[in-house]
Amino acid sequence: MKPLLLAGVLLLAGCGSAIPMGGETMEGERFVGSLTTRGRDYGPLDMRNSSGVECNGTW
Repeated sequence: MKPLLLAGVLLLAGCGSAIPMGGETMEGERFVGSLTTRGRDYGPLDMRNSSGVECNGTW
């Protein structure tokens, strides 16, 4: 039973998890959002400032 449980946990972990993040430009404009892990070193990035400007892409 333990190997099956471990396989299930590993499969769910591969789906990705959102990580909250924030940033600020040199001009003081603040952005908040999240990045999602899709594997070891890539995934979508979505951020927005208080004016509604969005920054979307892949990290």
